[in-house]
Amino acid sequence: MPILNNINPEDLDQFIGTTAYYRNTGTRKNANDYGGVHTDGCHMLYENGMAWFIDHVSLYYPSIKDRFQVWKITPDAEGSGADISVEDGNDNNLKVFKLEYAEICCLNKPDHFQVWCVDGVIMLPSEY
Repeated sequence: MPILNNINPEDLDQFIGTTAYYRNTGTRKNANDYGGVHTDGCHMLYENGMAWFIDHVSLYYPSIKDRFQVWKITPDAEGSGADISVEDGNDNNLKVFKLEYAEICCLNKPDHFQVWCVDGVIMLPSEY
């Protein structure tokens, strides 16, 4: 996939379904650990500066017992950090992570951005 300097959230709407699943290798404990997967749209994010966010979701989704999870990242007021909130899809907060530093430059500074994690597959909402 091409490396993009800026990704508009509207550009991500082109991803509908997926043609491949990419293993979340950053969170595997050993060679037999599946570690979860992400889709084409999330892989574009992964290769364009948001690998840390996909890895974060991959690392923590198993500790949250809901099968359907909405992961939202929102830049903080200072612009250097971010909050990552996990919801159940009905606007009920399940967990919040506060990050002192987070680079989200490839998304053109959205108010928030989200991915969904469904049964261990991390995807864009348009890929559901």
